[in-house]
Amino acid sequence: MKILSVFLILISISHLQASAPEWKELILWNPSATSMYTVSSALHSVNNDLINGKYGAKNLFDQTFSTAWVEGRKDEGVHETIFTIIPKNCKTLNIFGGYGKNHTLYDRNNRLKKIKLSLLVGINPQGHISENTIVYRTLPYEKVFSYTLKDTFSVQTIPLSFDLNKLAAFTRKTIDQFKKDFKEKIGSTATLLKIEIEAVYRGSRWNDTCVSELFFNNLYLHNPLNEIYGKIDSVYVNKDENTLLMDTPQKYGIILHHDSHAVFQIVEISTDKQWLNVIRMPAEGGQGRLESEYLIFNTHLKKEMTRAISRVAGGRINGPFYFNRKNGHLFLEYYLIGQDKTSQIELK
Repeated sequence: MKILSVFLILISISHLQASAPEWKELILWNPSATSMYTVSSALHSVNNDLINGKYGAKNLFDQTFSTAWVEGRKDEGVHETIFTIIPKNCKTLNIFGGYGKNHTLYDRNNRLKKIKLSLLVGINPQGHISENTIVYRTLPYEKVFSYTLKDTFSVQTIPLSFDLNKLAAFTRKTIDQFKKDFKEKIGSTATLLKIEIEAVYRGSRWNDTCVSELFFNNLYLHNPLNEIYGKIDSVYVNKDENTLLMDTPQKYGIILHHDSHAVFQIVEISTDKQWLNVIRMPAEGGQGRLESEYLIFNTHLKKEMTRAISRVAGGRINGPFYFNRKNGHLFLEYYLIGQDKTSQIELK
């Protein structure tokens, strides 16, 4: 009887140990309050510097497609990972899953084909932070999603369909567990996104997988390689008010947009004349002018951008729109359909 009791106790202890949460420590590079990240490897990293090397993690968040993070494994890099902090209430992940400097480098290197997305709740013990790094002890959230990307030379937008209420409940549970398991005080908490490579499109020359850029729904980033015009001198409407026109140093009267059934009014132009805030109104009758639609144009791309920005923002954006410049950065303030508050997205 005593032997059976001891056996049952051992089984109980073993079960408790197996069910105890396994904390994993992550050290993220912290160059700014909005960018915190690390990677599992990087090509040609010296002294295990995964961040600042030629192909380091910093290239993922430098707001340019001409650089890339390149994983450092000898094979195609399946199971290599990226970790980053995501903004609160984040709705979309935007990713350029190849080398975006030019089409040749894109084709010669591996591109992302399938990725696995998962979340972790991270807790920073008080004092475990430096000028450039921050330490998180993390527990994984149960939901995991896989996405297949197209082999296309462009940014692809992935909806982040995690249940925010369940995630908030898991965060509270993680905080309670941290207080039980550790003596340190909590400095801060964060939601971390883990991106794991599951499959790749093979490059024609090198077996290295590249990712040029990652950003979320608070940033719209376009690729300068798609630009048609590099400099705009002026933007204006014609005398009939049904055509948006622009001048470059080489050519005058370029048609940016025409609609014979509409009347256009330019509300704002960015200081570099690249971004244009416009109201489009029906042309028939005076009553039609009471209705209006706000549109955003990129003159360098010669393209109306309202839908593209909506896709990145994670919902249909609605006017009135306003440009707001802060510390040299241009932001678009907008309303999301179904919400009674303004949001903003950086235009780059």
